[in-house]
Amino acid sequence: ELANAQEELKTWGGKLERRVDEKTQELQTAQQRMILIEKMASLGKLAAVMAHEINNPLAGIATYARLLQKRLVRTTMDPDDFHDASRILKMMESESIRCGDIVRNLLLFSRAPGTGFAAEEIAPILERCIMLVQHKAALQEVKLAIEVADGVRSIVCDAGQMEQMILALVVNAIEATEEDGNVSVSVRHDVDAGGIVLTVTDDGRGIPPENLANIFEPFFSTKEQTYGAGLGLAVVYGIVNRHHGEIDVDSEPGIGTKFIVRLPERQPTETEEVADDLPEITS
Repeated sequence: ELANAQEELKTWGGKLERRVDEKTQELQTAQQRMILIEKMASLGKLAAVMAHEINNPLAGIATYARLLQKRLVRTTMDPDDFHDASRILKMMESESIRCGDIVRNLLLFSRAPGTGFAAEEIAPILERCIMLVQHKAALQEVKLAIEVADGVRSIVCDAGQMEQMILALVVNAIEATEEDGNVSVSVRHDVDAGGIVLTVTDDGRGIPPENLANIFEPFFSTKEQTYGAGLGLAVVYGIVNRHHGEIDVDSEPGIGTKFIVRLPERQPTETEEVADDLPEITS
């Protein structure tokens, strides 16, 4: 009996140790998520304070650059000087517009959730997004495929933000894919939880394992500086968060990347208790 009791104690000790390890891992994951949410909140506060002040001079710079370009056409100038001046003005205009886009993306983090929510069919939104990026895919010689499964229901969402989320994911996938590569976008009904599952898959260069934990952080990017400011996936994360959804990423260097977004059929009301309104990030 004593031997049996000792064996039972060892078994329970092993189970307890495993449970402690599991709970420790869950706590670490929750802590990482809370840190990311705090970063988002801080960025939102900063954006709300500064965005309008920054946007005004940027808009002025872009406007005056266009005005000077028009005047330049009517001016007699050496061809080489004219070419250089025109190139500089175009660069001023494009960089001012790019900075304005960054500020507008930052503003997404300070918007109140729930504005613009309505029942929307996801298929027309997806088709509109594909129309916007199909030329980019064609220029990079990337094959772009779309699939909407039968039984996909309408969901309560902000259509504008849904479009921005899909565009960011698809553009990222195209830019990560080499010539003759493939990018596919699919939508299906979430049988288990209701709502929809949106999947964006590419067979591009993939994401290194050490970067997976940081890809949703603002200004984190593995792309060359000319490709952007690292806000695309941060914006995606903010949109999924506001829609009480979940986002997963599965990536392997040299094989490709898959983003899976799960969105509920409707948004919780103020009187409903939401057990966990933070998107899950798994890799």
